[in-house]
Amino acid sequence: MSINNIPLSKNITEIDLTAYKKNPDFNDKHTKDADHRYFENFLIVYSSSGEIMKLQTLSESEFSSISGHKLQKLEDVKNKLGNHFVDQSYDSAQSLNAIVYYDKINRTKASFVYPHNNKQDQIVVWTILEKY
Repeated sequence: MSINNIPLSKNITEIDLTAYKKNPDFNDKHTKDADHRYFENFLIVYSSSGEIMKLQTLSESEFSSISGHKLQKLEDVKNKLGNHFVDQSYDSAQSLNAIVYYDKINRTKASFVYPHNNKQDQIVVWTILEKY
């Protein structure tokens, strides 16, 4: 699974970040454990060793995919990943829920955030891949 064709665990030095436009609304952050880089509709977090630990994007940009298949609706996600997920609240103030898949072998999780009041099409708003 990847976002913008970038998989988790890849080293940040192997990614051409010049292809992405900086988000002026957020300042990049550096902590002792990780760096957070904010681009338009895209966030990447990597460790001090350069390993990518988190990727997040707006799904309307069609950047999240599994083996090249775009994921825009919950139905797309469920068709590709199956029904072994946890459905949970993501941000109640914004009426957002998420279906979350856990890969216990690779210690990764994929969250697909959607507006829980839209039962018709259930568009994925955010896709988040992260190590845990």
